[in-house]
Amino acid sequence: MTATHTLFHNLILLSTTMLMDNQPPSQACISGVVYTLGDLTAQTYEGRSLEDFDRGRILRSGVCGFIAHGPLSHLYYENLDAYFNNVLMVGGGGFFGVGGWAWRGVLVL
Repeated sequence: MTATHTLFHNLILLSTTMLMDNQPPSQACISGVVYTLGDLTAQTYEGRSLEDFDRGRILRSGVCGFIAHGPLSHLYYENLDAYFNNVLMVGGGGFFGVGGWAWRGVLVL
């Protein structure tokens, strides 16, 4: 193995370990970045140039992903897993069908 390959392998192991040990903060950061990139993409497809980007909208999207979507989704799925592991054992389709139904109810409220 070369030194570059070993360094790359160690970085992958380190990042994987950090993601698994710090799931809510990791998911919050990832969700914030994805929301920000999604809004940038949406504004690009709207035909806006770099000077015309709505920076407030980009910031709001990123903050929404960071504060709301990432941590709340983590808590929701942790609780859903605990509930179904203790109460009900359903095949894959039933589990995701009920999970999607419940999540939609949370979003509507």
